[in-house]
Amino acid sequence: MNLTDPVRVYTAASNTDAQMVAEMLNAGGVKAHAVEDQSGVSLWFLGPMSQYHQPDVFVSGADVDRAKELIAQFEQWHRNRSEHGQEITQILATCDVCGQKTLFPADLQGTVQDCPHCGDFIDVGELPWDSDVGEPEE
Repeated sequence: MNLTDPVRVYTAASNTDAQMVAEMLNAGGVKAHAVEDQSGVSLWFLGPMSQYHQPDVFVSGADVDRAKELIAQFEQWHRNRSEHGQEITQILATCDVCGQKTLFPADLQGTVQDCPHCGDFIDVGELPWDSDVGEPEE
């Protein structure tokens, strides 16, 4: 993704969080790119050490203000759900046509949605039928 004058607007606690924020920004009309931390330097036997493991989300310089608004709304939503004991689960699906990743709410598990990037169909999670659907019976 080409960003003009890229600016880091978010440092996430995990690669998944970085992808989720980038997808939220993209869905809100702000082109964003998550840079995942793939190094083994930050790994410890109980998980990544936060002072070293820092996946970042970047946007174009012109979109910083809008991105910060969306991130603030997202963080408020996240706090509200956590305070009410609601489990926050999402499914990361990859489009077979364009290869872009998109986060969908967990309640869409097993459905087919429109890819927000290319408009083609995207399978969200595992579909509720056997893999041999469409094959003739003997």
